[in-house]
Amino acid sequence: MHMPHIARLFGVWAALMLGLGCAAESTTSLQITVIYEDSWKLDVFEMDAGGGQEQTSAAHALTVLIPDSWAGTPLKLNLSGLRGGARYAHGATTITPQLGQTVSAQITLTLLSCAEPWERPNVTSAPLFVVMAM
Repeated sequence: MHMPHIARLFGVWAALMLGLGCAAESTTSLQITVIYEDSWKLDVFEMDAGGGQEQTSAAHALTVLIPDSWAGTPLKLNLSGLRGGARYAHGATTITPQLGQTVSAQITLTLLSCAEPWERPNVTSAPLFVVMAM
């Protein structure tokens, strides 16, 4: 992960914490269990959610900090597993965040075939959430 990306993630995290009054017990978040084969050697996850996109190191557990305004509304999460910069696997789920709570979900990744087209959801360039490998 390069430094501008880390600085941007820290900025989003800081903004979320300031907006939430730094009260960890009132943070609206998601705990995502990611099912995939370690033998795939995924190195980066790319998550699309709520019109934004973020990256983190590949891991079987992710924590996603989201704005409180997303609570109570179904949220589609698209997760791509990358290996060496190439999209290698994908999975998705829909989850309804709860205000001030951590909601758990599972995403099972499946390998993309060479013939499978990838349609990237519409995303903005502004960071809207924070995703962290745990």
